[in-house]
Amino acid sequence: MGKLAGIITGGISIVILAYTEISSLYRPLINWLGPLFGYNFPLFLGILGLIAGNPINHPIILLSWIIIGVVIGVFSGKGFRAAGVSILMFTLSLSLISLIFLSMFNMSILSLNISILQSALLNIFHVSLYVVPAGTSLISIKNEPVISTLYTILLKIIGSGTTGNVSFTLFEPLLLNVIENLIIVVTISSIVGSLLHRKKHIKKKEVVTAVIAVIIILLMITSMYVPVNSNNTNATPSAFSITNLNTSKPMQGSLNYITENGSLISSVALANNYSSNSNVAFAAVILNNNISTLSHFLGDHKFAVNGLSSILNIVPDAVFIVVTKNTYSLGASGTSNLLKTSGMTSPKLIYNSTYKHFNIYIYGQNVNYKTSAESVVNNYHSNQTMYSILKNNTDSGYYIPGNSGNSVNASILAYGFGNYSLLFKNNVNIGEKEFLVGIFENKNVFHSSGSLKNIRLSYILNYNKTIKFPSNELSFIGIIYPNTTSSGNIVTDRVFYSNNAAFAKNLGSNQNTTYYTVSEVTPYSSSVHVNYTFPAYIYFNIHYKTQNGITTIYTVLQNRDNSTLRNVNISESKFLSYYYKTNSIELVSGKPFKNNVTLSTNQYDNFSYQVKLNGTGDYVIPYASISYNMNNKSHNTTSNQFIVKSPEKNVFVVINSAFDPLFASINAKFLSTTLFSDKYVSVNIFDLILSSIVFLDIYIEFRGRRKS
Repeated sequence: MGKLAGIITGGISIVILAYTEISSLYRPLINWLGPLFGYNFPLFLGILGLIAGNPINHPIILLSWIIIGVVIGVFSGKGFRAAGVSILMFTLSLSLISLIFLSMFNMSILSLNISILQSALLNIFHVSLYVVPAGTSLISIKNEPVISTLYTILLKIIGSGTTGNVSFTLFEPLLLNVIENLIIVVTISSIVGSLLHRKKHIKKKEVVTAVIAVIIILLMITSMYVPVNSNNTNATPSAFSITNLNTSKPMQGSLNYITENGSLISSVALANNYSSNSNVAFAAVILNNNISTLSHFLGDHKFAVNGLSSILNIVPDAVFIVVTKNTYSLGASGTSNLLKTSGMTSPKLIYNSTYKHFNIYIYGQNVNYKTSAESVVNNYHSNQTMYSILKNNTDSGYYIPGNSGNSVNASILAYGFGNYSLLFKNNVNIGEKEFLVGIFENKNVFHSSGSLKNIRLSYILNYNKTIKFPSNELSFIGIIYPNTTSSGNIVTDRVFYSNNAAFAKNLGSNQNTTYYTVSEVTPYSSSVHVNYTFPAYIYFNIHYKTQNGITTIYTVLQNRDNSTLRNVNISESKFLSYYYKTNSIELVSGKPFKNNVTLSTNQYDNFSYQVKLNGTGDYVIPYASISYNMNNKSHNTTSNQFIVKSPEKNVFVVINSAFDPLFASINAKFLSTTLFSDKYVSVNIFDLILSSIVFLDIYIEFRGRRKS
């Protein structure tokens, strides 16, 4: 067999393995950006990972090159010929990456338009911020082949503070990966080609020697690169400026915010005096679950409507932050217990820089949120009364999103300590504190069952035992809620219970604030009076079905409130408008909205529309806009995020489409003509030509061997 057969079969092996195996290592990134870049994006990442990924950290890359080397060796024949074919195919793969990348924008090197390409990339970057799927994590993405190396390089550039320090040595790890992969495929193909095409008997000793040689070469290459950590010099920290703050006592507090759309955001904060390591100014683990839904702080869903809340989906489940005046290594300076308690067994560095002579380290890891949250709360060992609120609600699952039908929708827990004398000027008396802080959101808690409501504190806190405010610690409970004035305007009322009236006043310096100086609070007998009509109790859901390349999206809404909803308008147009900008979606039939609907109690309404999805991954419906009139009052709200999964196309369709722009630019579109296509295989004229060459080469080689 000859070079041409080796090139074609080797190329086919590279494409199939890159698309079916290596691209799976990029699943989080494909789920996010696949819809924006199109069906060729997984193939692009797969070949990029195959060429420049680390074969030691990702064994599937090593195995793939071994398989490719065997295929090239079998079809090329002879050791030197197979080695040459391997080098040629490796080089051609780099060109193939460029071809596939340009085909994502319907271009080839012959029809390249830089201005159009720049505009398309800017649109993709802009839209990508608004359509991050829930569950996508920066840690998952940065651990992917090539990206992990590029991320390390980027951190070094950021840490240097200037791009002027960028040098070739920064890219040595990436180049090393490329060399490793090239040596693997060349060595394997040479050995296979030599062994299969030798006329004399092959001895086992020769095979074993060849395999050992490959292993030694890989070990030698790997040992060439040893990461070196640079140490920053010690410096006197520069203080931040906060004045007239005296909170040297232990602290406990709870701030609860009832939003205008009827959601409840609760928080519990505990801080005890603590003797920390003098080197670390601040260290904390932050656990989060479904953090992107915590969008009500800005009120009226502005954060969600702007879409920027979706970028919070890339935050890992656990983030570890350390601020120190010296260099820091994981687990040092009294931080090992924070990591152990939170379940961060192997955190990865996300960011490191120097600010005001402080070194800032941010690590991340995906963890089991439920297990980590329970561990953090149970290890705090506080005898403060409000700790019981946090512990009881965590143990019952109420503070764990998705743990039960009655649990909150989003949650953040922060556990750590601070040596604040290192951070602040001497006129600030905070002392050293160990703290545990929780923020929890429960959506759609309050609905329009009446215009005047008496809401008990026990319902807000989900806790009914007496809460003590000892004199030797700073304690408070605050409730912020909407109310309607006699003129119909909406105002924010506030009620604070505290053992320090001056502190409570600082928290709620507002004419609509009521203060109570108390030593204890009984939640059941404490309440707020709300003269405000909350939004209706609405059930809303989106589901979809894909068949024959067309996706039908179904939307259903039900009025579960006691009042009739009039002029109901539902719109998912924002979903289409985002993906229109990147040509990622086409509306086939129907409309993504419905207007002027009237819904009585328990009545349903629905609509559907059909779209063609031009990419693979998770299409994000960031929210649906819902507006209606109820009791002569207009309401506006938004839904949760919904995901529409677009399946991958088969590898033959994808690789053929990568050549379409090239054939079009050389006026050879006929090569793209499809001869046969089904769910598993797609054949065009170009495929037929390549296949004929391979079979013809095999026939010629076979006849030549018979004659010899």
